[in-house]
Amino acid sequence: MPLLLGAIASDFNASPIQLGTLGAVQLSCTAIGAILLSKLATIVNGRTLVLIAILFELLVNIASAMADSMTTITLLRAISGLSQGALLASAAAVAALSTNTERTFSFYNSTLALFAVLGLLLGAQIIELYGHGGGFLIIAVIDLIALFFIYKQFPHFLIQKKSITREIEPTSKASIKFRPMFALVLFGAALSGTQTFIERIGVWHGGSIGTIGQSLAAGWSLAIVAPFLVIPLIRKFGGVTALTGAYIFFACVALALSLTTSLSFYLIAAALFTPTALFIESLQFGILGSIDNTGKLAALGPAAISIGSGFGPIIAGSVVGIYGLKSIGVLACLFFLISIFALFPLAVQTYKNNYR
Repeated sequence: MPLLLGAIASDFNASPIQLGTLGAVQLSCTAIGAILLSKLATIVNGRTLVLIAILFELLVNIASAMADSMTTITLLRAISGLSQGALLASAAAVAALSTNTERTFSFYNSTLALFAVLGLLLGAQIIELYGHGGGFLIIAVIDLIALFFIYKQFPHFLIQKKSITREIEPTSKASIKFRPMFALVLFGAALSGTQTFIERIGVWHGGSIGTIGQSLAAGWSLAIVAPFLVIPLIRKFGGVTALTGAYIFFACVALALSLTTSLSFYLIAAALFTPTALFIESLQFGILGSIDNTGKLAALGPAAISIGSGFGPIIAGSVVGIYGLKSIGVLACLFFLISIFALFPLAVQTYKNNYR
């Protein structure tokens, strides 16, 4: 999406506020899709819902390639968001229902990274030649491949209607549910706000779309293996140390993206952004799975991230309009620090109970 947002900005002469609104609409609908999945999967086989979602995603991306206005693009991305939310919630729920949430979620993230690398390597060149239409067609082809693998491999599952929240003292049950959701909202806001303008920041630093695409592709290549470092690092240093260290590192990467004056440092930071995000997500959903092993809380995790992601582009677009692109890193850093502050107490209890 970072390269596509840049192409949309160029093709339709979109302003920062328009780009932020587009991202906000899609990601807000992603939250709705995740919430709907968490409800519907209590009465309908989740595998069926996943197949419907990926089919809609395929059709919407084909239609997006032919869109000729910002209004049409925005409407189609809203529909896409519903499908993406259902897919993300399904992956999180299945991971929580497994015997090891972190390991299963790491596998999903690594697979996502593999497809993203293919999309970026092909997409950067095609977007330069054909604009947003070529980019969306690349995604549609990847959707078609994903549809095949989902049909062959994705398991059947149901989410229990009543969530069984494990006791974690001394935090109340209400706080157990609120804290991680609040942390994920802030995490999503920082993530999407930065991603919306990461391509624009690169151009501002003097990079071409091709160069930026190569950097992001390198990052997604690292993201293929990054999630699988989660379990070894938890065993060696403890989950709390791994989570806290990753958050602090992520905040530094966000600052480096916008505050550095060197294109080389920007490209390194851009490459590190995605693998760090996926590493942290595996730990976050591991906490959700430990709190509630029915899958319901984990299924709502993508909704929380998407809610934050829906606000993130609007907030970032407004801040950029006032303070310029340098402000993106500072805003993301602030959100990351508040997020880890909210999540830290639950992380301490979770990893004390499960990784002695």
